[in-house]
Formats: sequence, C-alpha cells, structure tokens
Amino acid sequence: MMHNIEFIYSMLVAVNDIKYPSMQLDTMWKKLLINQFHDVLPGSCIELVVQDALKLYDEIETEGSNLLQLGIKAITQHKDNEGENEIFLINTHCWDRSEVVTISGDIFKSTQPKNKKQKTDIKTALNSCGETLALVEVPSMGYSILQSPEDKPIPCTVKIEDEFAIMDNGLLTAYIDRTGRVCKLLHKRTGRNAFKEDASEAFYGNQFVLFDDVPLYWDAWDVMDYHMETRSPITNIKAQTSITEDCGLRCAVSYKLAISEKSWIKQDIVLDACAHNLVFNTQVEWHESHKLLKVEFPLDVRTLNATYEIQFGHVQRPTHGNTSWDWAKYEVVGHKWADMSEFGFGVSLLNDCKYGFSAKDNVLSMSLLRSSKSPDANADMGTHHFNYSVLPHTGTFQEARVVQAAYDFNNPLQVMAVKSPTLGAKIMSYFKVSNPAIILDTIKKAEDRDDALVVRLYEAYGGHSTGFLITSLPFQHAIRCNILEELKPTETMDINNGTIQLHLNPFQIISLILSFDLI
Repeated sequence: MMHNIEFIYSMLVAVNDIKYPSMQLDTMWKKLLINQFHDVLPGSCIELVVQDALKLYDEIETEGSNLLQLGIKAITQHKDNEGENEIFLINTHCWDRSEVVTISGDIFKSTQPKNKKQKTDIKTALNSCGETLALVEVPSMGYSILQSPEDKPIPCTVKIEDEFAIMDNGLLTAYIDRTGRVCKLLHKRTGRNAFKEDASEAFYGNQFVLFDDVPLYWDAWDVMDYHMETRSPITNIKAQTSITEDCGLRCAVSYKLAISEKSWIKQDIVLDACAHNLVFNTQVEWHESHKLLKVEFPLDVRTLNATYEIQFGHVQRPTHGNTSWDWAKYEVVGHKWADMSEFGFGVSLLNDCKYGFSAKDNVLSMSLLRSSKSPDANADMGTHHFNYSVLPHTGTFQEARVVQAAYDFNNPLQVMAVKSPTLGAKIMSYFKVSNPAIILDTIKKAEDRDDALVVRLYEAYGGHSTGFLITSLPFQHAIRCNILEELKPTETMDINNGTIQLHLNPFQIISLILSFDLI
C-alpha cells in the first residue's frame, strides 16, 4: 500500500503539480517501522505490545486507504460531471501486466452504457458472488481504461470425476482430492507433473501437517529440529471438496478440514484463465497450544539447493543435511517466494505474508502458524487469512520471471470506476525497465526538493545487468544519490529521449534523483 501511495502521488506531483502528502506519509512510515523492530517482527513480544501494534496497523490501513482513493480520484478528476464512468486500472510495477481482476457489482454497473449493451471487446464473466471478472491488460507503472488482451483466452474448466476435482486452463491441470490435496499438477508445456508421486502415499501437494512445537528454553523464539519427528498430516474432513466457481475466466473449489475440536482450515483453490499459477486462499481458525502448522509440496525436482527471496535479492540453502552446518538450516527465512529448480524445470511457492520455509530432499514446506505460550499466552489465537500459490515453470526462476510473479501476487491491480483520466491518454506508462533483472522498486518525491523524484532500483537475479530506464515524463537531469538522498556529483547520468542507461552489479541497489530542472 505504501508503495502504491508514493507512486500515485509522485505521478500527480510530476504531471498535475498536486501537493505530495509528505507529512502523512512520514507519520505512516514511522508507525510502520516501529513495528519492524524486535520483538514485534518475529512475534516474540508480550500481549500488550501486540495490542499496540495492531492499533497502529489499523491506523495505517485507514489513513493509507483514504490517501490511495484520493490519489486515484485526483488522477481521474474531471472539471465537469458529463460523460459516463469507465473502469480505471493502475499498475504500480515496472512491467506490463495481464491478469483476471474482480470488479464489484456496483463499480461495473456504474460504467455500463445507458442502453445496457455490454462492450463486446471486454472479456468478462460473472462469478458466484455477483461480481464481474475481467481479463485485462495494464502497461508498466501506469494506468489503463478497462481493455482486454487481443488473444481470446482458453476458458477455465472444473469438474468432479472419480473423486477428484479436475481444474484446467490450458496451461495447468490440477487434480484435487476430497481433502484438498493436489495429487497432480500437470504443467502442459512440458507435460510434467510438478509433484512427485509418493508410493507410500505419505506426501501430497498442499498437504497440511501439524507438529509438536516445544522448544527447550525460549518458547516464542526457537523452533527445534526434533519437531520434525512429530509430523502428523491433517486429513479430518469437515466439508469435502466441491465446486464453488465455474465461469470461464475463473474456476474454484472449496473444502474444510478439522485440525482439532477447536481449530479448522477452510480453503478455496483457484485457477484463472491465462494464469501460470494455482492459488490457495486460506482461512484458519487457530486455537492450539505448542503446535506448528505447515503446508507441504513434494516437488518432482532434483536439486541440492532451494532459493529463497530476501529483500533486494535471494539466498540459497541446502535441501540436505550432509554436514552439521547443512542440518542447522532446517528452517530458513524467505519473503515473497521460494523456488526449487533443476535444469529446464522448476516449481516456485509464492505467498503474501508467511516467512518461514524448509526444504528436505524434494519436499518444500512453508510454516503457517505457531502457538507458543510465552511471553504471550494468546499469541496468534483466532482467525487468520492468508494466500499462497504454486507456480511450475520452465528454465530457472529468473527465466520464468518468478520475481515479477511474486510482486504481482502481493500487489493486485488497483480498480476504480471513474470519468476519463485527465493526465492524458486512456492508456499511459510513466516508467519501464528494459531488463527484467532490474526491478524499479520505489518512486517517491525527493525529501528536500519539490521538483524532483527519487527512484530506487536493484538487481534481482544475481548477475551483472545492463538495461534502460525509460520514462514518458520530461525529466531534465538525473544523478546518483545515496539512501539519504545526498547527491554524488561525479555520477551524473545522461537522459536521451527519456531513456537512462543502467549498469548494476549483482544485487546492487542504486538510487537516482530525477529533476525537471537542472540540479
């Protein structure tokens, strides 16, 4: 959300000369960052701190949502109220996006012509909740009035056959049993099953498992290696798999499992048209004591290392325990994605809020919930909502653009009903990067200048990368700066027809100040 707010208001400063909400953003960042501190971040704080943190997050969410809506309205502000509404989409990432979006019934109805004839060039469908689904295209770091890709998508289908729910979109075929386990995920391009079939029937894709979680000393801090000896699959069905969505652009199945008498899992498994990933929207009612909940995926991939995203890069950790050092890495940190790949094929696990992973041989697991009792006896008790996704791919994670897929999974397109935008054309891209290895992560107004923006980029693939930063804005000057926005006078960069050449070392982070006047 903070990323989106900074981008939208930066564009308003650059194009409409609208005041940047510096004071509000400064307050919001301070509230956010105080909760990025030990012990709040790892979840090892006392209950009173949790209450304070949740209050701050609610304040950030409320103020940020208001700022975001005001910014989008400012982009699309009209001098008069004539004309009909249109659906307006904003993409804050530095690559073009094509995906299925959900449009609420009120928004979609407000944009239909008075003669009620639906626009024939827009690929839409109604879902089971009465919302409109649309397959859309939006350019990089810009906006678009609702439009669909030229190519007609292959419709999603779902059916129940031989006790399996079978979902297919022409790219993937998923076979899901009554307990929500994905027994087979067929990658159509290669003909490969992403999951290794287990003769003992002990491991399946999307298998929830429960472990005893009783550290020796530090309850909320430690996860001991001996927890792995207590693996217990969750298979108690409260509601078996059934079809909940089948509208061509999206198909979905739902099921519910009992963890215990007090705890349960409800999950929707979703496959969209043109999507390369299978999505798991999850709700957990959690009331356990000293238990650890994970989800497992036995991948049909042979590799000695798994790769995990960290901020501005990634790290590799072994999938074996050949040495004591290797064995000690049974639980590792990761951000938006984890990946296991061999030559020519791999599988990535994307998520929107979980940061603990483990990889043993070919089984990639993600830690979902704990239930420690000290120093907070009620830690994590209650209702949880989170999402994750499986993405089989050809080649390496770099070639498959897993980094971009994880960004998109965590930051949906912004959708709103508006009058035609005042910033220019109905389709506009303000920034684009020619090399997918270079990620434009942040755009914000310079702290000490009203006529300049700061852009922060990093090299995400782990190699020397050359590319071009392309902008449609009339910047006159570009210069490198450090994270404090102090200028590096010897590192002025040329702007030729809105193009700046970039050279980045592996995982290098660079910041540029782009100004409309000479610095």
